[in-house]
Amino acid sequence: MDHLLGPETVNTLPQVTLDAYRDHGQPIPRLEEGLDQAHELFVKLADVGINMDEVMSQLLEDGVRLFADSFSKLLENIGRKRTRLLRGWGHR
Repeated sequence: MDHLLGPETVNTLPQVTLDAYRDHGQPIPRLEEGLDQAHELFVKLADVGINMDEVMSQLLEDGVRLFADSFSKLLENIGRKRTRLLRGWGHR
């Protein structure tokens, strides 16, 4: 998480990750640190057969699915609470 902080960036985190970061994170912009080493790492990964385009596509797909699942659960909870409130409203 620390190395994803930078100006003009947005990051969404699961609550457990945010809680852990609050506990021991260091909020200092570091997004542009170590770029040369990162580029070298990508070359080494390709050399051993790891296709980072595929890895990133999978991470994106998984991330979107998790957000969609969370959003669906949120809507379900809102619907249930709405129903309970409406039922209670009719009894007043």
